[in-house]
Amino acid sequence: MNINHIFQVFIDNAILHLYLDISDRTGFLTNKHRNKILINFINKSLKNQRYKPIKKELRSLLYIGRNSSISLEGKLWGFKIASYRIKSDLRHLYDLLEFLKLNLGLESRFFIDEPNVNFICMRQSEVEACFGQKGEQIAPISMTIENRKLNEIIEFITQKSLFTVEIGPNTSNCIFIVIHLFLNNR
Repeated sequence: MNINHIFQVFIDNAILHLYLDISDRTGFLTNKHRNKILINFINKSLKNQRYKPIKKELRSLLYIGRNSSISLEGKLWGFKIASYRIKSDLRHLYDLLEFLKLNLGLESRFFIDEPNVNFICMRQSEVEACFGQKGEQIAPISMTIENRKLNEIIEFITQKSLFTVEIGPNTSNCIFIVIHLFLNNR
């Protein structure tokens, strides 16, 4: 799971926890009481290993919640609504790279001369040329990957992302393979 997905799951769980807690009570709860319920939930969540990647964000939410003039519930709903806005294609690439790092342990890097076997490598100028002003994909994204990791990465990308993969030409005997990514909605 990528960090954005983990944060979204946390937001859903926090809002659900708040509403279930409120449903057990009678009468109106002030913003201060609602923040207190959410602060307790966030404190418990900080100890949960699945939320470890978003520990910094949880601490920020604690800071917001402790300010009684700010509605933590409103902030959570704001984050939830913002996440439903359409993501740019560039954001989909970033999410894919984050997903590969978290699930396969493969970090990505830009390279100038030669790709590195320890990373998924891309040329910065090529990536920039693949996206328009609004972040929409206008050309295939090229990634250079070590040959030994190819099948695992392609399988992972095709099963877990919005991208379609094509293997570049003339790469059968090379140490590195170039793959091209296309968003499925194209």
